Amino acid sequence: MLRKAMELVKEKKARNCSFVLSTLPELPLPPDGAFTVVTCRRALHHFHNVHETLREFRRVLAPGGRLCISDMVAPQAGRSSSTGWSG
Repeated sequence: MLRKAMELVKEKKARNCSFVLSTLPELPLPPDGAFTVVTCRRALHHFHNVHETLREFRRVLAPGGRLCISDMVAPQAGRSSSTGWSG
């Protein structure tokens, strides 16, 4: 997906996009508030600690930035709030 996004940026000659491939929980990024948009598509259910992940997304978002999450998979049965899921 990252490769496709990079190809689209090149095709559109966009100059206001950057991409980072990383692992969580700590993104190796510039100071807090580095991004105006953070997206997570079809992946949130894979993270062991969703609350920690969301905190990190918030940390790297600029004030007024947008967080876009899309996930169609329900959390696994048996996960507790200590790992990020509850209910």
